Amino acid sequence: MKSNQNPNHETEEDDLDIPEFDFDNAVPNKFAAQYAGGVAYEILALDGVKRKFVQLDDDVADTFLSSKSVNDVLRLAMMQTSQKAA
Repeated sequence: MKSNQNPNHETEEDDLDIPEFDFDNAVPNKFAAQYAGGVAYEILALDGVKRKFVQLDDDVADTFLSSKSVNDVLRLAMMQTSQKAA
């Protein structure tokens, strides 16, 4: 029976040889606070149109099947909010 092991692979210890990184000069991510608060991304689509995207939490994204359904609910909420303010 033929072995499935790589002939150049000497021992399992080789799998543990990972490079070490020096983080002594690392700096904090200056954008971390911005992303933590939520970000609207603007991208240039293939058709040349700029579109904005927001990231939904998983439980919210699981509720909606399409962008249209999200937009419909948000528009309804916006209408209700503007009517209460009036």
